[in-house]
Amino acid sequence: MIAVGILEIDGSPTPLPVGEIEALGVDLRYLSLSGTRANDPQLVSDAEIRLVIISQVRRRPFSNMCLQALRRRFPLALLLCVNGRWNEGSARSGKPYAGVIHLRDSEAIYRIRRLIRGMIRQPAIVGGYRPLFSPREALWWWLELGVSQWTGVTASLSVYGHRDSTGGIAKAFECYGWSVSEHSLYRLDPVKAKQHGKPIEGIKYTIAIARNRAEVRWLVMSKNVGGLDLLIADNLTLNERRSLMRQHACPVLSKPYQNDDVLEAMYTISQSLSRSAA
Repeated sequence: MIAVGILEIDGSPTPLPVGEIEALGVDLRYLSLSGTRANDPQLVSDAEIRLVIISQVRRRPFSNMCLQALRRRFPLALLLCVNGRWNEGSARSGKPYAGVIHLRDSEAIYRIRRLIRGMIRQPAIVGGYRPLFSPREALWWWLELGVSQWTGVTASLSVYGHRDSTGGIAKAFECYGWSVSEHSLYRLDPVKAKQHGKPIEGIKYTIAIARNRAEVRWLVMSKNVGGLDLLIADNLTLNERRSLMRQHACPVLSKPYQNDDVLEAMYTISQSLSRSAA
């Protein structure tokens, strides 16, 4: 079982969906930065941790000295920083932590799924991560990790949005053997209740891609959000994303994103539907 640690910051609530991380079957541990002596037995369990997640709800809660202490305390772990909406880049967070994998909170659960699966099935690729990766090298590293595979499922997908946004997603799913159709966002039919007990074979999914808050507002006002399996949007706060999930059962992925993030998100949804149908 993979040991994953979440670093708590001043008792602040984490934007991460902790329940979804626990559902991945990992050994989830809550960590603190309290001092650990060289002969402390706690160091033995610290060495087991493979992934340390820092939830950055405000600008740089830790100094570089603290970061180095984390590296020494968890020598075999990848350090991953999950950034909220207001901590996404150097302009907002003030120098992102060097040598740390930085993720936006909306994509984090899907990337964490890929990391954990890679630690089990592709340890050589995960072990090839280097703190000094360039952005291009980091992208190729994520692509090498790959995404989940669908087996025994004949699926079709309707992607609604501007043509510039839908083409890449359509091609990505077509490579997986899905039947994909592209439409204008405003051609989205009035909401149809989700059939949670629908058969898995021949299942149909719907994704909407909103370019701005006005399009998200239109989706909500026209009551189309509840019929979506995934909404891809930008400039939504954590509370707004949680509200969409809570009121409409619609997961939200923020832009920019990798097509592999969308594939992983849809795999997560398909797995959930499979368990529901069973």
